[in-house]
Amino acid sequence: MDIMVFLTEQWMLVAILSVLAVAFFIVESRKGGAALTHHEVVRLLNDDNAVVVDVRDSKEYKAGHIAEAINIPFR
Repeated sequence: MDIMVFLTEQWMLVAILSVLAVAFFIVESRKGGAALTHHEVVRLLNDDNAVVVDVRDSKEYKAGHIAEAINIPFR
């Protein structure tokens, strides 16, 4: 019941928060690059048009990685 009172009394605040939340999700969803299929990745690697960056820890990278991949640990 208290939440309904708040929503009706503070409708403008709730509306602004809703608009900002939607804007945030739209901006964040556009930050990533275009998604690639595994076929496109293989084609780029075979054509030497790709740079692979491996963000795993150095220990994991040394255990096995894609040939010519560059290791830049995430941490």
